[in-house]
Amino acid sequence: MFSHSRFLLFGIVCALMFFFGASVSIELQAQRKQATEFAQEVAMSLSVMLKNDLEEWIPLNTLLDTIDDKRRYTYLDELVRHNLLNVKLEKIKFFNKHGIIIYAEKPELLGQDHTGKKQLQQAFQGEPASNIIDTKEYENAYGDVQTSSLIETYLPVYDNHGSVTHVMEVYQNFDASKEKIKATLLRTGAMSAGIALASFSLIFVLLKKLNELSRERDLLVSCLPICSFCKKIRDDTTSAADNDEKPRWVQLERYLTDKENLEFTHSLCEECMQQHYGEFLNKKPPTA
Repeated sequence: MFSHSRFLLFGIVCALMFFFGASVSIELQAQRKQATEFAQEVAMSLSVMLKNDLEEWIPLNTLLDTIDDKRRYTYLDELVRHNLLNVKLEKIKFFNKHGIIIYAEKPELLGQDHTGKKQLQQAFQGEPASNIIDTKEYENAYGDVQTSSLIETYLPVYDNHGSVTHVMEVYQNFDASKEKIKATLLRTGAMSAGIALASFSLIFVLLKKLNELSRERDLLVSCLPICSFCKKIRDDTTSAADNDEKPRWVQLERYLTDKENLEFTHSLCEECMQQHYGEFLNKKPPTA
């Protein structure tokens, strides 16, 4: 019974550790999802601002179709940089339907092919997509050095018929959100650690109490009733099995043989040898 209780308590400890680890992981995923959703809202706001600014002159998709015109490229570049300052964005790129970069703040990025990018394909299907990208990932993707983590958001650009003609990619700084997430996780971790410490302390006390009870039980079991005169052992378990109200008294050898599966051989100690056979042992042999 006591061993089963220990296994149960250790199982509870493992379950608590798993629960706390899972809760921190779930909290991290929730915070990251919230950050990407907010970034997507900001990116959509930028898209609306660009469309509104261009509305009286030219639709955004038409401007992107004729981006090879230097005058139109310059106008878009000035408009984008102005809106970047307003909403504190890091970078903006535009892709044509072939997945080629047709606009970027850095001219050296123009012409890069990103057709195979999952989020880009998702945006071309009409569904905005956001992703957190670290500095190394950005450098590997674009060959450009980046000093902070970013949230990249891909937004579809539609024509007048509702078809996706281009994709706008917007980058927002993730470092500030990352610090907030760390602070939240630290609070969650501290609360989890406090609960875990209290749980472990309680479990330790329970285990200690169980050990004490186990020792007391072993001590009670080890106290065998023995006859003061004949030294027989009272076997209560045998009496209960036979529905006998009177206790049965058995020889010590038989009790240990039945209970512990021991076998005995008999001999004589020096004291008993002297007590029972001393007259023969002390008798001097006759002289010749």
